[in-house]
Amino acid sequence: GGQFAFSTRDYDNYKFIIFDDWEGSSYNFSVTPYVMYAFKENTGVGLKFSYHRSESDLSNMSIIIDGEDLGKINDSYDIEHMFYSTVFLRNYLGLEKNNRFGLYVDTELSYGYGQSKATTGAGDEITGTYSTINELKLGVTPGLCAFINENFAIELFINLVGLSVKDV
Repeated sequence: GGQFAFSTRDYDNYKFIIFDDWEGSSYNFSVTPYVMYAFKENTGVGLKFSYHRSESDLSNMSIIIDGEDLGKINDSYDIEHMFYSTVFLRNYLGLEKNNRFGLYVDTELSYGYGQSKATTGAGDEITGTYSTINELKLGVTPGLCAFINENFAIELFINLVGLSVKDV
């Protein structure tokens, strides 16, 4: 199986709670192929390999509380990419007699490695940092599946709860 996600945002004089004059753009991209082996009825074990990339380019943003300007963020750029390896255990619960529709719960353990870069400023006044990232995650993901045939299903899931430890 596999998962794919892409989102993009553009901010042009955007306002949100305490943020004003927000200008910039960002995107997130993720691709995750995976395999699973059902070793007994309604139970399977699998592996996922993921690549995630995110980028944010903030041109301008003011922080305003009660009409008072508390500061500005200008020319900020962040980029991060991560590779994850995940092992998961899946338990199914059929919702009907022929098990075409069902609920499932994945228990996942992931290790991720990646790099990030954060910069501020423009022209000759650019400062920034490079980081190496190691991450360990434990999570629970419930979902709903509809089997098209014996070997193919469409899934809808929510990353419900998890614990993540990140070393940057």
